Amino acid sequence: MDQEKIGKFISELRKEKELTQSQLAECIGVSSKTVSKWECGRGMPEISTFPVLCETLGISVNELLSGERITSESYTEHAEENMVTLLKDSRAYNKKRSVIAAAVPVITLTALTLYLLGSWGQERYFNFTDIPSALFIFIVTTVFLLTSGCYGDLWRSFGLAAGFGAPSAAELNNSLTAVRLAGKTLLFSGVFLALISVMICFYSEELIYDAFIGDDPMFFFLNIEVALIPVFYGMAGYLLSLPIRARLEKRINRQ
Repeated sequence: MDQEKIGKFISELRKEKELTQSQLAECIGVSSKTVSKWECGRGMPEISTFPVLCETLGISVNELLSGERITSESYTEHAEENMVTLLKDSRAYNKKRSVIAAAVPVITLTALTLYLLGSWGQERYFNFTDIPSALFIFIVTTVFLLTSGCYGDLWRSFGLAAGFGAPSAAELNNSLTAVRLAGKTLLFSGVFLALISVMICFYSEELIYDAFIGDDPMFFFLNIEVALIPVFYGMAGYLLSLPIRARLEKRINRQ
């Protein structure tokens, strides 16, 4: 759909009718800024406005979508092309919307969990927020998904788990595989990072001295607690993957 061509067509017809952008907007029930965006090619009219817009400009919907006047001989051909384009645009829009609709709650829940853990820890002189560890786990998981070819399937799984689309059995299974891989990678990368951090604590002579000889033995155990933070991150990621897996498995069983 050529937005610039359609925008110029709307502008030409509006001027032929001797209407201002504000007057056309009032007839359709939108703002003058919306009409301006259409004419500049930075947006398309909503489908709900097609009937009133076309009636006001004295054209058919087919002509509006084509961005030009159509002769009777080529009307059917243009109509078929416009129908195919509308279907493609609608599917692309619904796919994007479904992914966003499913991903936003997960991201929001994760951010809220990290915030609450940080607030809870601050009250006890200990902060559960460890950005470097979170980044490490995220990067490792992303690399695993990319190298296995499951990265796209993981993002698609959010929409499928939310019930959007009509996927094939293969698409559902690929998404389920991606979610399982992501969950396990999050968990094991968190455990792996925690083990390395704990080993570093035990190999630190200064920490060992403070724990068994020095005047501040609690400092050693606080470092151990900090070293175990990645485990909590990994477990949180794994738990978030479980409901997505369950919903995908239900969709697979219904097919």
